[in-house]
Amino acid sequence: MLYLYAIIDQSLPRLPITAGLAGTRLFSLGYGDLAAIVSEVAAPLPQPTEANAWQHEAVIEAFMAQQTVLPVRFGTVFSSETAIKSILETHYSSLIADLQRLRHKVELGLRVLWPAQAEVPLSPPKVSGETAKTYLRARLALSQQAQAQHQEAEALAQRIHTPLAQLALEHTSQILLTPRLLLTAAYLLPQDQVSLFQQKVLESQELRPALQILSTGPWPAYNFIRVKLNE
Repeated sequence: MLYLYAIIDQSLPRLPITAGLAGTRLFSLGYGDLAAIVSEVAAPLPQPTEANAWQHEAVIEAFMAQQTVLPVRFGTVFSSETAIKSILETHYSSLIADLQRLRHKVELGLRVLWPAQAEVPLSPPKVSGETAKTYLRARLALSQQAQAQHQEAEALAQRIHTPLAQLALEHTSQILLTPRLLLTAAYLLPQDQVSLFQQKVLESQELRPALQILSTGPWPAYNFIRVKLNE
């Protein structure tokens, strides 16, 4: 079995001095102007432990230091060299296009937490009449409160996201994945724009001091690769 880490240009002069998962030896499989970075793995397949995840990332970043890479998600395994070369052949033009589009670009991530919003539980009424009317009015008030909180979240998330998105070549974002996670986003940037982006993140903290804003990266451009590889 072959574990796939990344796709790169075939022209890489030498492999960086690093090891694959479980200390395995890295090697490349070429097809045309592309090369797949792999190592051999045996059953059982590598588990998504923290140590394995970081080693997977370390391999990708070692190549990223030398050239543009198309990182592959953790746990992507192929049965043989033939299977990998077949994938490279099938997606050849798209992979070449991705490498060209992502050259000299990096991904930065953003997570914004806001204070938990209080919820007031309601118990259904045990009697009819006025008690039921009071309960329904309370439910309506809570629904309106939840809608107002969501509108506030969307407005605040857009105030943070918009100036960052204006710096980015491409971006993705999601609002309120959980009640605490106000915004999660990824931005594709030229390498020379990273410092400016990070400064804009610091400025966004001034919108509301209670927010917890975390910028991560620069990373390989996981979220902006258009070709998803698997056997």
